[in-house]
Amino acid sequence: MDKRKLIITGENLTLQESREVAEGRSSVEVAPLSRKKVEESRLKMEERMGGETPIYGFNMGFGQHQNVRVSPENLAKLQVNLIRTHAISFGDSAPIPVVRAAMLFRANALAKGLSGVRWEVVETLVQWINNPNLCPWVPKIGSLGASGDLSPLSHIAMNLLGEGRCWHREDGSWVLVDAAGALEKEGVKPLVLEAKDGLALNNGMQFTTAYLAYLIDRVETAVTLSLALGAALSEVMLATDLPFIPDVQRARPYPGQEKAARLLVACFQGSGIRESHRSPELDPNTQDPYSSRCLPQVYGPCLDAITYARRQMEVEINSATDNPLVFGDKVVSGGNFHGMPVALTAAHLFNAFCGVVKMGEARVRRVVDKEKNRLGVSCLISPEADRQVSSGMMILEYSYHALCNLILSWNSPAFLFSASSASGQEDHVSHAPTVVLNLERALDHFSYLLALETFMTLQGYAVLEKLETPWRESGRIPQEGKLTPGRMGKLLQRLSKSCFRPLDQDRHMQDEVERLREELFLSDRLALELKDWDL
Repeated sequence: MDKRKLIITGENLTLQESREVAEGRSSVEVAPLSRKKVEESRLKMEERMGGETPIYGFNMGFGQHQNVRVSPENLAKLQVNLIRTHAISFGDSAPIPVVRAAMLFRANALAKGLSGVRWEVVETLVQWINNPNLCPWVPKIGSLGASGDLSPLSHIAMNLLGEGRCWHREDGSWVLVDAAGALEKEGVKPLVLEAKDGLALNNGMQFTTAYLAYLIDRVETAVTLSLALGAALSEVMLATDLPFIPDVQRARPYPGQEKAARLLVACFQGSGIRESHRSPELDPNTQDPYSSRCLPQVYGPCLDAITYARRQMEVEINSATDNPLVFGDKVVSGGNFHGMPVALTAAHLFNAFCGVVKMGEARVRRVVDKEKNRLGVSCLISPEADRQVSSGMMILEYSYHALCNLILSWNSPAFLFSASSASGQEDHVSHAPTVVLNLERALDHFSYLLALETFMTLQGYAVLEKLETPWRESGRIPQEGKLTPGRMGKLLQRLSKSCFRPLDQDRHMQDEVERLREELFLSDRLALELKDWDL
């Protein structure tokens, strides 16, 4: 199948387009006009470098060596040494889609024609992006988020030079190999650097921006899943769906709140449980607790934060973020490489996400409390179980709280903990990468929370099934009443048939929770099902 061709200009790249490139579904080409801008900018810089004017990054040193004049014969060597010395990051390797997106964002920034870089640099980036068998190897940890992502981007640049290690696809699998050998196999020539080329490759926020763009999609998926599970667990606790009707949302018309409410209404569709207590005579409760009733008001702002993050990152990926920048005959040392816009965007998203985490914790605390869950059953212990020897969901709640505490502890304001570097020349940094990497850790662990809440929800449905007959006999539900789940509950029961069975007597449950996590969440099965809903 032919790939879609994406034309980049440095002006109008979208996150959706970048995702297609990152996943290998689109190839990239630079617009002819953008190439012309790049070449004209470089020509002006070469004319200026021929004189005595000191120009940072071209004929002067970097950082605390900014006042060191570089002789013409050392201009290229300085750029190569910059990349070699700065490529020092640690930890696990960044996901390949993140690295591919970072290369795209860097090429797009250079295509604006404001960097004074040679066309060959942009061309080499595009060549790597379009090669399905090559990808730079970039460890995650090493960037301060100002002056840009120096270390991660240097790892990318070093691979472009044919140095270091890179990923090479062999027999359909990615293998970590020497870059020189991989380039030779692929027939790709190593990039040769000249003045400013190295600095133009590593001086920008494209790595962290690519990582955040990658995580925004994950946050959206996680929040949507949690919202749908919140509806299901609320249904188990005999909550009403009236707070989710459009009238309520129109009275406070935030887009995220309205979107959240539409999903909640869909989750309750066809609910026999809801119908069983719709009559005021059968349900004296006038209001549900906030963790059910206020789902749109808590999840909605998180959905709005996702929209905001995407909008901010689309500004970032179409920005020139290296230093210095070339504006006609002017060469200006500015600060567009500083990562605070990315740091604050990530922090805002993380804060909103943690609000979702805490609301889930409140629901789980309620459902194990027989005084709060409206079932009269402690810890969702089956009515048939021997209560003298049963714990039910007690420790699942404990584990849920432990995970919540861990996630919330990672949401620290790293952007406030600036560290002065480069002998005080770079005396304020953003630590945007720390915020983003902590968000990734939080999302990795959030899938356990989803699995735990799913297990409790399924157990809740099983308990309700056993309560149906005695409740009907006691008049608590109508004679024709059925305690059957709504649309979301039915979906959970269908997808979990192979990995959940009701807890009629206490047993070890960890393996079942792990299977729920793998089969419903790590596989994206549940997320894909929800995407097909017409909302």
